[in-house]
Amino acid sequence: MSIRLSASTYTIPKSTLFDAIKIYKKRHRFNNIEDSGNETADDDDDVENQPTSSKYASRQYAVKLEKRIPSNWNQDKKAGIEWTRGFMKRHPRLTYRKPENISFARATAFNETNVSEFFKNLTAVQEKYHFPPHRIWNTDETGITTVLQAPKVIAETGAKTVAQCVSAERGALVTMCGIISASGSSIPPIYIFPRVRMKGHFLNGCVPGAVGYAEKSGWMTAVIFKKLLMHIKNHTNCTHIDNILLLMDNHETHISLEAITYARENGIILLSFPPHCTHMMQPLDRGIYAPFKTKCKISFNDFIASNPGKPISIADIAKLTAEPYLLTFNPKNIVSSFKNTGISPMNSLVYSEDDFKATYATNRPDPSSLIENPVSPMVLDIKDTTTVNEIVNDKETTPDNKNQDNTDITDIIKSILYDILDQATKPKGITIISHLIIKPSDIKPFPTAGPRQGKRKPREKGKSRIYTSTPEKNRIEELDTIKKMKVENAKKNIGK
Repeated sequence: MSIRLSASTYTIPKSTLFDAIKIYKKRHRFNNIEDSGNETADDDDDVENQPTSSKYASRQYAVKLEKRIPSNWNQDKKAGIEWTRGFMKRHPRLTYRKPENISFARATAFNETNVSEFFKNLTAVQEKYHFPPHRIWNTDETGITTVLQAPKVIAETGAKTVAQCVSAERGALVTMCGIISASGSSIPPIYIFPRVRMKGHFLNGCVPGAVGYAEKSGWMTAVIFKKLLMHIKNHTNCTHIDNILLLMDNHETHISLEAITYARENGIILLSFPPHCTHMMQPLDRGIYAPFKTKCKISFNDFIASNPGKPISIADIAKLTAEPYLLTFNPKNIVSSFKNTGISPMNSLVYSEDDFKATYATNRPDPSSLIENPVSPMVLDIKDTTTVNEIVNDKETTPDNKNQDNTDITDIIKSILYDILDQATKPKGITIISHLIIKPSDIKPFPTAGPRQGKRKPREKGKSRIYTSTPEKNRIEELDTIKKMKVENAKKNIGK
């Protein structure tokens, strides 16, 4: 029945009935405390990022609190759309967001242990060498394909399809290696083209000073990374007297024995980030490459619009990325990126507990930290007529009280016993009622991973390392020797 028909049937003014309906729609199902708990539940839903799951959780929350709910909540087993709209309106700080995909490895590897290990190594090299901001560098690769996602354009409202011409179904990959300093400066990038031989026209219109190399796969290799170190040395003039700190990820191409030896001989201190943590800890990933890729999309789109029928090839990559590079690799972005990662100025507390929220599901106690012989609890023989002072005095006269730890325990026991005595001496006619608040996490607990299955010994996990230190260099030499022996043994077996 419509509002107009209802008003005429029951002889009620239409405006009065309409106002009553608006008030009914805005009526809360939860009080302020419970509603704030629901808001916290929506914040915790960041782990799953499913708006529908919040409706199911809200309905379960209302049932647990024995609230009156509409019949359609029980039919659909979730909260209604009207309540959801009202809830979002009451809490303007909440909004629907499209989450960014993050791999399970990155979500679990970025934890407090790995982060603290990195800052421990960073503190060690800073105390030894005292690097100023202009001697702290970060390098990393990023892939640029000849086909990038088109930027947003203005189109007619209601158009179902907005097409954009691209060079191919799948583009060719060119790797660009950026190099930035904590002082805001940068070194011209290096391009790695997917070719066997390097051609001079690949760098036409590139960033001044940029260097190009050819590699069949188009990816970074150990040989090219050593050339990258030479490129950095030529621009920084680093020596054993004036060292530089180079922050990088621990990819196998970066930690070859040849690269480490060259770095040690030329005053380059190599410090790696923890594995799968560069999305949060690396300055290039935090504040440079995202705007750089956005500008590249615009540059590629303008090229296609200005050159109809001409596809983008790898020979155009250096030219089309030159202007985006100059716009995004600026001092403001670079300095902000180093600051947000806590590297320069150094701030090991830059990451909050919310940043480690994704690791809670896989947190397990360290087996080495478990106590094999736990101390048995102390039992006190307390009689009905024993007073608190007698118990404490009796405890203080024990021979074990010679240690400071036992004195602390005595103070704790004394405080607890006085609390018990205070509760016992209260008038029995007075009843203290404590309101039990049910948390949304009681309805929908946080997901936790089960224990690891299988007896197979997992391989050693990587961590932040100072690769130019002597122990790490020796370890790399041993691994390199073992690898060569395996190759030689395999050749001998084939020859038999």
